Amino acid sequence: DPKGWYIAAAAALAHFVGEQFEDAVCSAKKALAQNPSFAPSMRVLAAGLARLGRFEEAKQVMKDLLRQEPHLTIATLRARLAHMDETALIKFLEALRMAGLPA
Repeated sequence: DPKGWYIAAAAALAHFVGEQFEDAVCSAKKALAQNPSFAPSMRVLAAGLARLGRFEEAKQVMKDLLRQEPHLTIATLRARLAHMDETALIKFLEALRMAGLPA
């Protein structure tokens, strides 16, 4: 399916919000296998890995993401994701901070 990566990316975020972090990581990896530079999936992968305590992997994903989006910060992402449920957003941003996303 040529758009399968998009469905997997949406599933990854849904799993993360549902605190199903293993499933979030699995779906994010599936999305990235088909579209390796899709930043939203990279963010969910880093956040999911961080929530699982897999900090070295999370930090590596974050390094790759920041090479692609060097000006990304917690503050800029918070502004981009203002539409997201506040509770879910706070959990997501905290996980990204644990993965190494700068404030």
